[in-house]
Amino acid sequence: MLEVLAADAVSCAQTWLRPIRSLYMTSTRSEIASFRSAHEDKKVTGDDVTTEVWRALVEENVKLNVQRVAVDSTVQRVRALSPCPSSSSLLERSC
Repeated sequence: MLEVLAADAVSCAQTWLRPIRSLYMTSTRSEIASFRSAHEDKKVTGDDVTTEVWRALVEENVKLNVQRVAVDSTVQRVRALSPCPSSSSLLERSC
């Protein structure tokens, strides 16, 4: 039973990490791309990653998730029902 739970936990963690790994592999942001090129044929651990690369990866991940939330159908329905005037930026909305 414990082995099944451990396998489920690993599977959940892998599912959670998949988009971050994809971002790492496809990002064109200079900090990430140059690190990826420098470590192309090496196994990378957390200790290998510099603060600048971590920061860039976190920032890019946040941007992607904000975009995903913004286009979510539930968010779009709420925005459509909002009495606030439409704006191109959520930060510009004042009501």
